[in-house]
Formats: sequence, structure tokens, C-alpha cells
Amino acid sequence: MIIYYQLKIEIEESKYDKLSEIFNLTPRDKSIFWTYEIIDDSDDSDEYIDYFEHFVNIIDENKLKIEALNIDISDFYILMLIEEEENDQMNFEILPKDLKLLGDRGITLCWSIM
Repeated sequence: MIIYYQLKIEIEESKYDKLSEIFNLTPRDKSIFWTYEIIDDSDDSDEYIDYFEHFVNIIDENKLKIEALNIDISDFYILMLIEEEENDQMNFEILPKDLKLLGDRGITLCWSIM
């Protein structure tokens, strides 16, 4: 199983480079959304990396700079795209603390199983 974690922000194209500079990240995509992606293809289920917290920390650390660009937090999305290699049953958990992190900030969570 491969999981793609994406931070997507719906902003004008004219703000893409400035946002990349603020976050110190190179986006994967600059089409409709500014998109930063982390791919987790590890089979080590014992190693938990909290990507939701990672993305929220990036946002929180740069909140004033984001606001200065007139970007609204409601334009932020975090996506989980799950690529399953077989048609097996799949279970995954989203911890309450992660849902709270996103919900408290008004960030939308989306996921898709491919």
C-alpha cells in the first residue's frame, strides 16, 4: 500500500512562488492548487509518522505570513490518497487528536482509495 499525503491550497497562481518561499517547500503541482506531497510507501506499520501534525505545524508556524498574503485557512485541504495493490480489506485510523488539529483550524480532510 502506498499513501500520498497532500497539502493543497487553493490560491491564485501569482501567489505560488511566495507561498513556496514561506513554507520553504517545493510544490509537486501548481495547477489549480498549490500542492505539496509526501509519499509513504513503507511497509513498516510499527513506525508511525504523524503527517497531519506535520502539515498543521507548517501552517501554524507561518500563520501570520499566510494571512499577509490574504490566504484564508478555508482554502487549505489535506488529502490522503491510498493506492492499494490488491483488493484486500483495508482499515486505517485517523487519530482523534489529528481530527481535532484539522477541525480546530477549519482545514478540510479528504481521502480517496484508488
